[in-house]
Amino acid sequence: MKASPPTPQDLLLRLLVTDFVRTLRPTAPDALRHLLIEHRALEGKCSILATRWRSDVNFRDSYTELSDLIAQELKLDELVDRFAAEDLLECMSFARIERRVIQDLKDRLIQQSAAALADIRIVEYRKFKRPFRAVCAVAGGATSDG
Repeated sequence: MKASPPTPQDLLLRLLVTDFVRTLRPTAPDALRHLLIEHRALEGKCSILATRWRSDVNFRDSYTELSDLIAQELKLDELVDRFAAEDLLECMSFARIERRVIQDLKDRLIQQSAAALADIRIVEYRKFKRPFRAVCAVAGGATSDG
């Protein structure tokens, strides 16, 4: 049985996946490996083409629209969910990557805020259980107000 000839969509898919994987740290998801253009010179050209396309004012909208379609087809949200923001810093191939970076940073801020709030609650608890003046008196110090 003869394989069907490649289509422009196949080329677009491989171009964007190759550009994405080149900038991903540490490694590409296994589900994308079979879509890579694995020719050293062509990998670089894929990234150059994608970069110029997404940064050109006249073609930016078409890039965004097509890359969103490819991201949906790849189920990219599921594939990048395990990556931290640092792993995706250089990845510009898909807008969904930007959303993943923002989500990771937002989650961290919420976690850090919760931890900071817990610390404040500990201080508040200690403050009401054992006022500062009493702590200083036990330690042999004096407070500034008396």
